Amino acid sequence: MPLRYYFDVVCPYSYILGFEVEQAEDDGLAEIEWLPFELRPAPKALPKPRGTYIRDHWRDHVYGLAINLRSHPR
Repeated sequence: MPLRYYFDVVCPYSYILGFEVEQAEDDGLAEIEWLPFELRPAPKALPKPRGTYIRDHWRDHVYGLAINLRSHPR
């Protein structure tokens, strides 16, 4: 089954879940067309790299998703 996977090259969610997409492709479950795009296009201001938004968001959301997927591989 052909699928398009749109992913943001700097988005942690795209990166983490990309492993599942890649595994589905490797297992022959889908034929993936990898399509990069940017979730946060200009002119919207980017969060400060050393600001609290990124640190807090990763702590509250990203790390938990990564640990959960690592603990329960498919």
